[in-house]
Amino acid sequence: MNEDSKSTSGSASEHVGDRGGKSVEKLREVIQDAWQRGAEEARAAADQAAPRAREVLIEVLNDLSYSLSFGASFASTLARDLVSEEVKESRSRGSEAGTRAAQEVLSKMNPPRPEPPGAEPGGAMGGGAA
Repeated sequence: MNEDSKSTSGSASEHVGDRGGKSVEKLREVIQDAWQRGAEEARAAADQAAPRAREVLIEVLNDLSYSLSFGASFASTLARDLVSEEVKESRSRGSEAGTRAAQEVLSKMNPPRPEPPGAEPGGAMGGGAA
């Protein structure tokens, strides 16, 4: 009876092993299919959302640009018309200093290109003295 039970249990073990392998394979397929469907749905949602996100960004930039321009013009007009001459002079000096500072930053970000050997000062546009 021992030999019979060994052969029977061996077959049952092999049968359970086969079923386990099939179950794992089926589970892998289900997970892979779900992952792929999820990725496709995410891509489709992103494709639909992208144009709206761009529209919202443009609206925000337009509103920001308007608000900054309005604020700068409003404050400048009030300052020009309502304050004393000393404040007006300070505003003018501050504006000039801000312009110079911005130009310095820009020149550091985009340094001028060196003149090629043999080129005339002022470049091809005739900026040199005549």
